[in-house]
Amino acid sequence: MDFHLERLLNFPNVTIERCTETDNEVHLGLRWLNQSVPCQFCGCETDKVNQHRPLQVRDLSILGKFTVLTIERRQFKCENCQKYFTEAIDFIDFDRHSTERIHTGKQRFLCRQCGYQFMENPTDKRIDQPTRELIDRLLLERISMAGIARAMQVSEQWLQDSVKDKSAQTATRAEVQPKKKAINRAVRRTLVLR
Repeated sequence: MDFHLERLLNFPNVTIERCTETDNEVHLGLRWLNQSVPCQFCGCETDKVNQHRPLQVRDLSILGKFTVLTIERRQFKCENCQKYFTEAIDFIDFDRHSTERIHTGKQRFLCRQCGYQFMENPTDKRIDQPTRELIDRLLLERISMAGIARAMQVSEQWLQDSVKDKSAQTATRAEVQPKKKAINRAVRRTLVLR
């Protein structure tokens, strides 16, 4: 649906199908991109869905609003071993009915070269100018720093330091220079008369 929202979520094999917003909540309807999954028992690929049910979970806030994700939890029947299994969803904590990143405090990052997802962002990554400009625009849209860091594959610490540096630069440019003291008129007249 929206490329920026999908990059913000950064969940594997999922796309956003619909998005609705109320006064204090954002609801995102997610759809699976993969039609088949490997069987948990024999490892054969199967695409035969036995049943599915909608699952609602909480996620990190977007624009300062609670975020609710709706996704179908699918149960498959393996045609090879005839066993039923429910698809594993690695980004959801089922005990808490929320995504894992709410409780771990860590974000998922995606390597653009190999597609591997990992929890820690490398600190020695160079951030190019177009990415910095996009981050500035996202900050102006009041998107959470955690969401921006996750979507742009930068560390939250780098983002916080960048915002502090920009605010310090803005403060020095906007600093008001003190006025020079006016010379007392009497002193000025004596200077002119001499």
